[in-house]
Amino acid sequence: MSVFFFETIYQRFRRIRVFSKFSSYFVLLFYYCVAKTSQSGARNSDVVSPRKVGITAESQQSHSSVARSALTGFRDAVISCFRKIQKRNPLDSNLKALNDKIEAARRELRRLCWHQKIEDMEDKRKIDCNALWRVIKGLKPKTKSTGSIKLPNGTTTTNPKTIANAMASSLVAVGKGRDCREERIAWRRTKRRLKKLRPQLPASSISHAEVKLAILKGKPSKALGPDGICHLHLKHVPDNCINLMAELFNASIDENKVPDSWKKANVFMLPKPGKDPSEIKSFRPVSLLSPVAKVLERIILERIRREIESPKDQHAFKKNHSTTTAITEATSCIVGGLNMEKPACRTIMTCLDMKAAFDTISIAKLLCGLEGAIADKKVCGWLGNYLHKRRINVQYDDVKSNWLTLRGGVPQGAVLSPNLFNFFIRDVPAIPDTKIITYADDMTLLVQDPLLSKAAEKSQDALDSLQKWFKDKHLDISSGKSTVTIFTADTKEFKYDPGLKWEGTVIPMQNRTRLLGVELDTMLRMTGHVGQVSARLAKANNILRALAGAKWGSSKETMLRTFKAIIKPLATYAGPAWHQLMSETQKTKLERQYVGGLKACCGLTKDTPKQLVYHETRMLPLSEELTLGSEQLAIAAIKTPGHPTSDLSRRRPKERTSGNRPRTPPLGCLEDREDEWRRMRGDTRAVQKRNHTSFVKSYLSNHGIHPILGRQPPALSEEESTLPRNTRVELARLRAERSLLLEKYKAKVENRPVVCCIKCNDDVGDLKHFLKCYPVKPLPMSKLWKDPVAAATALGLAVTPFDPGGDADS
Repeated sequence: MSVFFFETIYQRFRRIRVFSKFSSYFVLLFYYCVAKTSQSGARNSDVVSPRKVGITAESQQSHSSVARSALTGFRDAVISCFRKIQKRNPLDSNLKALNDKIEAARRELRRLCWHQKIEDMEDKRKIDCNALWRVIKGLKPKTKSTGSIKLPNGTTTTNPKTIANAMASSLVAVGKGRDCREERIAWRRTKRRLKKLRPQLPASSISHAEVKLAILKGKPSKALGPDGICHLHLKHVPDNCINLMAELFNASIDENKVPDSWKKANVFMLPKPGKDPSEIKSFRPVSLLSPVAKVLERIILERIRREIESPKDQHAFKKNHSTTTAITEATSCIVGGLNMEKPACRTIMTCLDMKAAFDTISIAKLLCGLEGAIADKKVCGWLGNYLHKRRINVQYDDVKSNWLTLRGGVPQGAVLSPNLFNFFIRDVPAIPDTKIITYADDMTLLVQDPLLSKAAEKSQDALDSLQKWFKDKHLDISSGKSTVTIFTADTKEFKYDPGLKWEGTVIPMQNRTRLLGVELDTMLRMTGHVGQVSARLAKANNILRALAGAKWGSSKETMLRTFKAIIKPLATYAGPAWHQLMSETQKTKLERQYVGGLKACCGLTKDTPKQLVYHETRMLPLSEELTLGSEQLAIAAIKTPGHPTSDLSRRRPKERTSGNRPRTPPLGCLEDREDEWRRMRGDTRAVQKRNHTSFVKSYLSNHGIHPILGRQPPALSEEESTLPRNTRVELARLRAERSLLLEKYKAKVENRPVVCCIKCNDDVGDLKHFLKCYPVKPLPMSKLWKDPVAAATALGLAVTPFDPGGDADS
């Protein structure tokens, strides 16, 4: 689609003054331009040159394909023989043997098909960057639907239309009755006042640059909204279309009119893992909104962000705030109480679970608050129109429900919704002797006192004060899903139940609680959290092992990228808040699984020492990664104004100087480096970058000596990436002295004495001896790093995918 097309239509509609009013023609023109552009882009992107992706037009048939065809023929022949014998004599003794052969052939065929799928994926990755993630997603267990769903009236049905309508009705029922009559009347008065003020207010001034920046910030999603386009389409529209969007947004705000497609949402119900798939409440709704409306939301958010800033104790959807800062504040408070002079403070932590918080917000109450906070009254009026009477339809099993109108709540998946929710709960009351930490709809109360009985009284008073606030906000708390946990060093107090109540219902007491994905136990030893993370790492390692073996699979680079994407975040999540609380036993348990993933990436054996694994992968040990994460957070706290963890050390009480050794608080071991980081010039990112570089250099200088090489190993040559997987694995095992080519290691595996060399009559059998006697010309050990292709050739290993190897220079 040429730029001339857009210019012609644009000027034609300007002449007939379509832009003077907000009309459906204006909206249709924009969407027609987007559709034409996306179709043109799709046609142009279908043609891919083989030269661009580095593949040849004529590809040879791989050995695995030939083996798979032969194995399929063998399986079919055995099945045919089995059926003939069974038909002639069902009790024949040969049937069991044939059945075993059929099953073995099926297993081998499935294995070869999977290996071929991985090899094809490695080639497709050059064209499609999502090929690997689709394979990984397919390896994860999925919740299977039973087909029948229990309806609210107690009956069971399998009709998709009925189920979809029931799911849509359940979503609508959540937000009903949240607005009281006084709030609705107040908003109507405000809306009439805004309508009278609109002619006197200046016109909206959304520019081309703002629209373009908002489009660039959005994710390139391919999910289609109710208007039939996705955000990826918007990323490829020309400048004329962006000008059209700016005109559209200004007209929408000035006239306070919102297109119908912007107020609709297509909802998909996804089953929750571990829940009963026959219950409607076991499904999680995922809404797809108009990407054009989300662009306008992103522009409005940048303009009103400061005016709707959430309070300090809110850690969600704010710059420099995260789950890590929230958990760090909680653990710092708990450790500070345990480290006080005797009698040390006990801590009672109450985690409150809000019921469908985003879906139960009173829209009238929210808009009345926004009217007093936002200076641009046109934006305030537009938000009232945008949030009121939104419509949804639910899709279940490719069948859509009827369109229903929502009566409350902010739209799920909208850009503005998280910030509007933070604004709605901005006035959480300050309670004496109570620390409140919130992350979106998760609220945590921390109360400390040397006596548990007094701490329990303070906690109950705090809950009573919050009950009035929650009732005024029309928000509900699930007392059954909320938890109470005591943190104390006295084992006699482990079973103490404070008996806290919410609206007359007792909140259950637990010795272990889960705070934003981190499990905290009564003595803050992190035993439960390390156990859960280790179990999750073991499952993730199984995914890595399914992607590659010793003789087949993805390349080492792909495996390490996958490791950094699915394993490293699991092991280091919120590390600054809890890693210094682990014992050495817990660190060893966690690092065992972490190193296991790295071994799977390189094909190293299970008995390879972890130091050699880190040398091979050029990765920092887990303990060093956690320490580096703490240092980076400490630098952010020092160099960033208003950071939530900037005054943690000043807020902690004075530690005891006698008795048991105090626990190390989060970031406490880094206090002696604060002056050094403050003196560094530059902003937060610059200081963090310099600290990262110096940290890695310091580690390499202290721990960079290779145990086998006797010095710091040279950088591994990039030419090794051209070698087949089996050759790279063998070279990695040689560098770690864990290869069966080495007589010393082979004798250890076979539990026998080392056989003397026939050339030199030596019984050493290590790597140095192997490289001296096996090739014709002795190889220096460093050549395994500097020139792996030449080393593989000299050792008779395969250097191409179709090279069987075995022709050593000996």
